Amino acid sequence: MVNKMKWTGLILFFVTLVACGEDDKVENPPQNTADTEQENPNVENLSSTTDTETDYIFVEFELELNYNNEDDDIMIHYKNDEDRMEASYVDETKDIDLAGDYAMEELHGTFTTFDFNKHTPDKVVISDVLEAFDITEDTEEVELEITFPDGTEKEYHQ
Repeated sequence: MVNKMKWTGLILFFVTLVACGEDDKVENPPQNTADTEQENPNVENLSSTTDTETDYIFVEFELELNYNNEDDDIMIHYKNDEDRMEASYVDETKDIDLAGDYAMEELHGTFTTFDFNKHTPDKVVISDVLEAFDITEDTEEVELEITFPDGTEKEYHQ
């Protein structure tokens, strides 16, 4: 029963993302900086040089977090295709509901601080993400999905 509710919630989340997809589009993505790659050795080289290229260590980032049996208190979505970038950031605990460029402005500073990679232990990745977003460790459920530039997809759960 709980598993069915999770799937239903996940399906509704993705339907909402698809329905609101155009609102999530980032029109003015942050630009690459030349020194970031030297400062952060875990950033893998992206093969294309498009307007959507960033210094992030991932091309897709999905975070869903629940406190005290509540549904999706925090939801962060970021996706960077070759021709399109999307971002949304909802944090009900801080009354944040942003999409597109506004979400990207809020997420950019946090995303550039990450220095984990696909080989980093799961607990370290989750801890780094929670700390970066100033999230307390007393969450009921954390679901994190990251796609790295080489196509490796990792799921993290707590």
